[in-house]
Amino acid sequence: IKAKYAHYTNEELHQYLASFDPQSALDLHPNNRQRVLRAIEIYEESGKRKSDILEAQEHKPVYDIYFVGLTLPRPILYERINKRVDLMIEQGLEEEVKKIYDSGLSRNAQSMKAIGYKEWFDYFEGLKTKEQVIEEIKKHSRNYAKRQYTWFNNQFDVHWYNVNLEDFDSTIHQVLKDIEEWYEKR
Repeated sequence: IKAKYAHYTNEELHQYLASFDPQSALDLHPNNRQRVLRAIEIYEESGKRKSDILEAQEHKPVYDIYFVGLTLPRPILYERINKRVDLMIEQGLEEEVKKIYDSGLSRNAQSMKAIGYKEWFDYFEGLKTKEQVIEEIKKHSRNYAKRQYTWFNNQFDVHWYNVNLEDFDSTIHQVLKDIEEWYEKR
């Protein structure tokens, strides 16, 4: 499908999607080429509009579920994310990505769009410093964590628990207690 529409601009592709699936076109940004292409592909392969498929889904769990989310106060979470990135750097992330870069894999390859990989291209091409790349990886990782919270909150009725880092067992016991109480009410 990518090859079939390679000569289309993002706007032309988006307009084509809008011609048969206006709802999906409203839901997708014109520059989100990958998802626009996927919506077109669904239609061309199945004859069904993506928006109709989504509308037909009830988006209800099959089972009675108590979703548990573990969280930390944002400053602590972000500090831990930053430390994790530092550890990845210490364990050879730069060298790993450099080998892939040297093999000729393009920044447009899907595997190179992951956080921790995509940021290195500008460094290898002399456009950014190593410190800038590391800060970008940290920032993108923190932003991803924020998007995960948003996604979970919009998809499920999540019961969030602050993790007690000094006594994780107390977190587990609180979660189990609440699940038991929830189950007894059912």
